[in-house]
Amino acid sequence: MKVTRQQMKDARLPLNFRDYCAHILIPLNECRRETWFSPYKCTELRHAHEKCEYDECAASPGLEQPRHHAHSCMPTAERMPAPSLFGLPFVPPQPLLPSRLCFTQAFALAFLQVYA
Repeated sequence: MKVTRQQMKDARLPLNFRDYCAHILIPLNECRRETWFSPYKCTELRHAHEKCEYDECAASPGLEQPRHHAHSCMPTAERMPAPSLFGLPFVPPQPLLPSRLCFTQAFALAFLQVYA
């Protein structure tokens, strides 16, 4: 690690971000505070931090989840939950049939029949 624990503590980094990319995150957070969290500032540091996080995750593919994230950077089929809504199985939508037209489509068809 390029940053000591005391430096991370002084920078007030949350525990889940105290990892091998903290040496980039500390100046990034300082830049964010100085620019009032402007989305168009600090882009080089933000990109460097995201790349560092991705490289750290990609370097350890045997881990189920990185220790500092709630999700993995490399989704696999066994990690993808089956789509459901309130515990019910997901049913893909049926093709659009004339009996299931939405209001605007029905209005457009009626308009074409009248004025065509």
